[in-house]
Amino acid sequence: MKKAPSLLLGVILVAGCQSPAPEGGDLPPRPAGKVTEHADRYDLRQKEPPASFEEVGIQTSQCMGGKCPVYAIILQNTGTVYYHGQENVKKGYYIGYDANNVWLISDLLSTMDLNSYADVYTVDVSVQSGPLIYIKTSKGTKIIEDSSFLIPLKLRLLEKLIESSIKDVKLERYNWAKKGRFTL
Repeated sequence: MKKAPSLLLGVILVAGCQSPAPEGGDLPPRPAGKVTEHADRYDLRQKEPPASFEEVGIQTSQCMGGKCPVYAIILQNTGTVYYHGQENVKKGYYIGYDANNVWLISDLLSTMDLNSYADVYTVDVSVQSGPLIYIKTSKGTKIIEDSSFLIPLKLRLLEKLIESSIKDVKLERYNWAKKGRFTL
């Protein structure tokens, strides 16, 4: 009989920790990928895509020693992410879904004046070209080359968010030749 009060207390504690069901019924299962503490905010099936950008991307190129990763990533505001691995990485064309970074990038871009950034950040001693950061908005397209360590912090953060959009996402093979060219 002494176990009943502790069992009842356990049931009350577990029931109190459950979050309420979302309004409008249950949602279909989330796509594979990151889950954050603000996961509902990042579920694009509940909201319109953010208007701060249409797509962002990053493209790397070969370095002097030939061992640098060469790839391109495009993340659309719908959450669709395209990856093209060329050298020293997983090769091929892939597609996935990452709504988490869409909202993070949207929030970051809303704090940035893209016209205030230079097109190229370089130093005289640079022996390789750095990644190209590509930002397409309703106002136009901005391509920024990062050939140094002097790139502003917000651009570096944008670069890292774009790169991370493929890390925790299930990528599936994609036949880009049938759909169009993969370029930034």
